[in-house]
Amino acid sequence: MVRKSQSFNLLPFAFLIFSIVLIVGCGDQSLPFSPAKIANLNEESSDISMEEESTGVSQVNNVKQSTNRKQETLDQENKQVEQKPENNGIFGTWYIWIPGSATNYYDENTNEYATHEFTPGADAGQIILNENGTYQMSYGLWEDRTVRGKWYLSNPGEINGEPGEALILSNGSGGTDWAIAPSQDGSSLRLLQNSGTVWNDGSSLWLFDSELYR
Repeated sequence: MVRKSQSFNLLPFAFLIFSIVLIVGCGDQSLPFSPAKIANLNEESSDISMEEESTGVSQVNNVKQSTNRKQETLDQENKQVEQKPENNGIFGTWYIWIPGSATNYYDENTNEYATHEFTPGADAGQIILNENGTYQMSYGLWEDRTVRGKWYLSNPGEINGEPGEALILSNGSGGTDWAIAPSQDGSSLRLLQNSGTVWNDGSSLWLFDSELYR
């Protein structure tokens, strides 16, 4: 009696082997990203975020620095404006005031002091100083008219050797030059007249005439 041998079907076995090979061969390539790639992407994303944040901070700092520079420029300009002569109160109208004075009288025979006479102070006119380098002077004791001319800034020491500067009014009332100079303590302004004489060093001798006020 002959035994019939059991047949072996190769088709399912071959398909199984092909599936295993396909899965093993592809490996991680079937996945869109491997864990290592995901980690790298996270790091790159973090770096980009940090760069964007750093760029934003840098832009903010640049804006702040630009604003600070503009403010410093404005402060400097304001400082320069404050230092201009016109803002020191020199320009405008000044009134001439002749201070009061006392005259002493002496006995003709004994030359001893006899009495004195006091002359009160009085207004004598006005001076207008303009920013464009011109002036107007009305000083009734010298001329019964308004004199117009130009002023210029003196050199240090030009007015009787005083260290401060002064404004010199060229060809003012009486046909002489006048100087507007601060007092020695800087508390007031004086009006001085060029006497027409000179010191030993050849510089002009300026005589006190009156005070200026507003």
